[in-house]
Amino acid sequence: MTGQFGAVLLACLALLSPQQVHAEDAILAITMTGDAYEGAPKFKILADEHTIGTGELAHALDTSKGNRLKLPADLERSTTERFLFAVPDIQNVSQFEIVFANDAWAGKGKPGDRNLYVLGLTLSVVKKNATGTAAEARDFPPQQLEALTRSPDGAAVTPHYSALFQDGRLRLRRPQGGWIASASIVKPAQAATPKPKANPPCQRARLEIGDFARNSTALSPAMLEQLERAKAAFSSSCTARITAYASGGPSDAFRAELSLARAEAVARELARLGMAPERITTVSGSGGGRRAVISIE
Repeated sequence: MTGQFGAVLLACLALLSPQQVHAEDAILAITMTGDAYEGAPKFKILADEHTIGTGELAHALDTSKGNRLKLPADLERSTTERFLFAVPDIQNVSQFEIVFANDAWAGKGKPGDRNLYVLGLTLSVVKKNATGTAAEARDFPPQQLEALTRSPDGAAVTPHYSALFQDGRLRLRRPQGGWIASASIVKPAQAATPKPKANPPCQRARLEIGDFARNSTALSPAMLEQLERAKAAFSSSCTARITAYASGGPSDAFRAELSLARAEAVARELARLGMAPERITTVSGSGGGRRAVISIE
């Protein structure tokens, strides 16, 4: 299991009983950033020419005033977003395609350009076996993507990112030997309960934020503003429990993974606002909604 996404997947599986997981649930996670101009970049995901999902970036950089991401130099300051998509019948899928759906350009010499950048993909498969639930996952760096375009400037593939301009598409072919290497099987373990620390009394508070875009973990500007206004409650003497929720999707495993990924996104913002990461707990909530609830104690 590799990367942060693998850790999130294992944490999700620890919350699920074998009865809640289908025999083989596949989930594709894609990390992106982008440039916006008169609207955000939109895309769709194909599995062997069948659309399995669409998305729109919530935090792409506005280029209408001359700003533009210069990658890879700007990777550290860019706002990345992660999208999750359920993949049916993964063993029969031969390739994925990422299609840029709404290119726009202000024209030569004018500010404004809409572009999409793919920073990486992770494919995970959840399986039931005699001992319970096992997870397999594989990361695909951007240089493993193949540019498909009718124009010479429609797409670009580099070691750090793959870019989509104009009519660009990116293709990921099934590796020789299959999507998941058997050596990557990892059985989930129950997350260790953090030891409580002696702290001064903290004023209790409860904050609910929402709503997340479909299949997305990105925090909207309104959600970021809510957290910014409430940051006075995030003192060093407090602990935070973040419970996030997800609706839709094909299975309990997919919803649990998406909701926990949303909770982790909120946790990262709380840490940026000054709360110690070790004092933050993330939980996948049961029930519908595209929201997160923060309990401060």
